[in-house]
Amino acid sequence: MNIESSRVYKAIVWLGNSPGRQVEVVASNLEHAETQLKETYGAEAVISLWNEEDANAPRRSPDEDLYNPENLILSSAKDGWLLGYIGIPWPGPWPKQSGDLFVSDPEGWRAGIAWESQGSEIAAIAGPSKGRWGVYQVLFPIPVISEHDLIRNFHAVLPLLKAERGKVEQGSLRANSDA
Repeated sequence: MNIESSRVYKAIVWLGNSPGRQVEVVASNLEHAETQLKETYGAEAVISLWNEEDANAPRRSPDEDLYNPENLILSSAKDGWLLGYIGIPWPGPWPKQSGDLFVSDPEGWRAGIAWESQGSEIAAIAGPSKGRWGVYQVLFPIPVISEHDLIRNFHAVLPLLKAERGKVEQGSLRANSDA
């Protein structure tokens, strides 16, 4: 591991019914940090993982487009899909109960996500419009304490998002993008 590119990641690790244990790990990226923790605590451990620099980084200015590609979380990539920030999810009590994000599909089309820690698995809030294929309320089943938890939830609900995206016709997207 290249020490110069290593960063300190903080984590809370839960084993069985025991209270969460706060730990730190030095790793080159989020995935490597998670691998180290799984090797130490076992695959059954529940882990919330974050890096303080990333957590405190500005997400967008008020003048930016809500679905700005610069706000995509590159480490969230799965099957060509990416998760992105709308606003800053960090202030307030932990774990988070709700928030606003967006997703980008493999073709670059975006949808808004209003995630909740309770409620139905997925519900349409708005249909296709200029620049997006919809807005959805989505249940995040994993408590959100960090960006890593947002990514884990995104991966968990991705099949639901893919199904909703499949319902939207390409023609309606093209028509709305020209509007």
